[in-house]
Amino acid sequence: MSTPHVATRPRGKPWLKILVLLGLLYAFLCAIQVMGASFKIMGGDQAKGLFSGLTSPFAGLSVGILATVLVQSSSMTTSLVVTAVGAGQLPLEVAVFTIMGCNIGTTVTNTLVSLGHMRQNAEFKRAFAGSTMHDFFNIMAVLIFMPLEMATGILRRLATTLAKSVYGEADGGKLDNPIKAITKPIANGLRDFFQDGLDLSPGWTGGLMLALALLTLFLALVWITRTMRSLMLEKMEASLNKVL
Repeated sequence: MSTPHVATRPRGKPWLKILVLLGLLYAFLCAIQVMGASFKIMGGDQAKGLFSGLTSPFAGLSVGILATVLVQSSSMTTSLVVTAVGAGQLPLEVAVFTIMGCNIGTTVTNTLVSLGHMRQNAEFKRAFAGSTMHDFFNIMAVLIFMPLEMATGILRRLATTLAKSVYGEADGGKLDNPIKAITKPIANGLRDFFQDGLDLSPGWTGGLMLALALLTLFLALVWITRTMRSLMLEKMEASLNKVL
């Protein structure tokens, strides 16, 4: 008795998807570089105006929550915060609490997903219970670490110590950054195009570069996630086909 033939979904070429993933990673790194350059181009007063309200831990926490809820991507918000700190436009003391807010804001996504099961009571109960596990974990972590950080600054001190151990003191020898070497020409090219080619002011140049960087960052993160998920699913499917 012949066994029925089970049609398998044709798989794409893994090496092609790996190349796409590398290209997306390069676009992500370029977006980070362009974002940092835009802060510097806009000037200290204009760039600091973007974070003028972040003067207290609670303000930083609230902005982190709101920004992550709006863009539905804690990775994008965290990247923006890290870039702002690196450009010297956001104090590290406030950035710690903004990152905590990002971790709370990202829990909104799983809650929204659970609402898709509202028509089936049993499914909704299980889905909502599972989503709140993520909520409570992140909220409880903030409730523990936020007062601790406000009282002692332990997270900021640990981060500073780790950075010094990896990169060295600020006044020490300067190491060549290979990532900056391949991404800085993109930022410089955009700056020259807007300032020299289109004859725009530094404010407009920095604003357009920031908007372009945020858009590229968002799209790169979305497609990096989809590409990696596709690669993992293909590997799992191949393994199951061998077993079955």
